Amino acid sequence: MLSQIDNILFPDRCEVLEVASQRFVFPIHKNGSTSLHKSGFRTLTLEEIKNLTVVEAFVRDPIGRFESGAQKFMDDMLLHGCELETTAYFIHNYLFLNNHYAPQFFWLMNLRRFTTAKIKINHVSELGEVTEYHENKSADKDPLINSNNPKIQFYLKLDQVLVGELLGKTVTFKQIVQTIKHRYPEVYKEVIQRSIDLCNVLV
Repeated sequence: MLSQIDNILFPDRCEVLEVASQRFVFPIHKNGSTSLHKSGFRTLTLEEIKNLTVVEAFVRDPIGRFESGAQKFMDDMLLHGCELETTAYFIHNYLFLNNHYAPQFFWLMNLRRFTTAKIKINHVSELGEVTEYHENKSADKDPLINSNNPKIQFYLKLDQVLVGELLGKTVTFKQIVQTIKHRYPEVYKEVIQRSIDLCNVLV
């Protein structure tokens, strides 16, 4: 663990739901996870997750998801007495303090800790094929949330690969990383290679 925030973004747990016989979905916050949970699907054990060959994940437009997730984080912080401007400052300057708006790539990275299964990447608009339950908690974006922040745009390229390059494909996590490296080498170098270099110091 490099920082306390790692426990939040990369928790020591993983949840995969069996939505039909031999069909398994990895719920991601702000991508229909509430609808999936309220549909009553069975949650797999960690041992079952480890032995899977394919897991489906539903992804969405990175900007829309960031704004929705950041709004959820802001609403929660306001309920705990944090000032609006302070919360917005943390969202823009200390990225991804909460997994509601952390990149979807981070979610898939945590999934990889528990299984070597391939990942079938679907668009969230296809979620209706899995569940008839639909809960929309989206709210108007607060004007203080600026998704045009260059730092935010830089990191969200991780998710742009999922939506723009890999949608509808079944791939390994390594293939996702390699696609990022090919499509956005500067993001790969700063986010992924830098993390590898830091961890290599420890071995």
